Amino acid sequence: MEMEDILQIIESTQKATSPSKGKEIGRGDADARIYYNCENTLPMDHPIQQGRVLQQEIIFTDSTVSNKHKKNKSYEDAMTKSPKTGEKNPCMLILLEPFVQLKAAFYSRIDFYSVFANSNNKIWCFAKFGIDIQIIQDHSQFLHVKVSSGILARDIFCTFIYAKCNRNPRRVLWEELVRLSSQNVPWLVGGNFNVILHPNENQGGDMRRVGLMDDFNNMMLDTSLIDTGFEGEPFTWTNKRIWRRLDRVLYSKEWAEIFNITRVIHLSRRLSAHHPLCIEASKIENKKPLSFKFQNIWLHHHSFL
Repeated sequence: MEMEDILQIIESTQKATSPSKGKEIGRGDADARIYYNCENTLPMDHPIQQGRVLQQEIIFTDSTVSNKHKKNKSYEDAMTKSPKTGEKNPCMLILLEPFVQLKAAFYSRIDFYSVFANSNNKIWCFAKFGIDIQIIQDHSQFLHVKVSSGILARDIFCTFIYAKCNRNPRRVLWEELVRLSSQNVPWLVGGNFNVILHPNENQGGDMRRVGLMDDFNNMMLDTSLIDTGFEGEPFTWTNKRIWRRLDRVLYSKEWAEIFNITRVIHLSRRLSAHHPLCIEASKIENKKPLSFKFQNIWLHHHSFL
C-alpha cells in the first residue's frame, strides 16, 4: 500500500487540495500521531519549575521509508494512530520528503490546525491553533517562516532544511543561509542537511570528500550559527552499512536571548532511515548568566586570534 492509498483511506470531512506555492491550504482539527501543542507541562518538583518557563517543542522527521514498509500494515498504523500517553506532543511538526501530495484529511486526522508545504512538496510544516506561521521565503531546499504566538515574547524565525544530495546545489543553500543571517533575529535552522560537519559524525562509507564538510563549516562560520548538540543516538541516518549525523539544529545568538535552553533529542527510529529530532526550547527567568558555548569551528575562522 502506497502512502497515497493511506491518505485516501483516512480522508474524512475535508476535500483534498494540492499545496500551492507559499500559501496556506486549509485547516482542520482531530486526533493523532503527528501533531502539535503550544505548551509542555512539567511536574512541580522539576528543576525547570524553579523559574518561569516558556517552552516550545518542535519535531523534525524525514519520512523516507522503504517500499516494503509502505506496503506494511504497521506503516499505515504509524501514520494514522493516535499517540500513546507519554509520547511527544510538539507545537509544530516538520515532515521532510513525504513523496505524496498533501491532503487536508491527513493533517486533520493528526491533530493540527494549519499546514504549509514548500513549492516542490519536499517540506511540510504543521502547526496547531495559537501558532501563526507566515512564509517569508519558499525555496526548493528550505522553507523560511516567521512564527508568532501569544505565548512568545516576540516573533521568531525558523528555516526548515531539506538539502540536496549534491555539492553544487548545497552551495546555493549555504549562500541563502548566509544572506538570511544578516537579519539578526531570533532564528532556528534545522532539518536534513545531507552532509556531516565533522569526521566523527560518520561511521562506514567514503570519508575522502573533506571539501563537503569544509563548505558546511564555512557556512557555520559566516552565519555565526550555533550547533545545539544532541541527546540520544550519535547518528541520525543509516542504510544499515553507513551511519551519519545528517540531521541537526542550529540557532542564532538572538534565539538564545529568548530561549536560554534549547535541547535536541534524537528520538527512536521506526520505519524511516532517519531519527526524528525533537527540539525543546525553554526560557527560564533567573539571575544566573547565560552559559557560554564554544564552537570548535571558530578556531578556523580568519578573524580568530
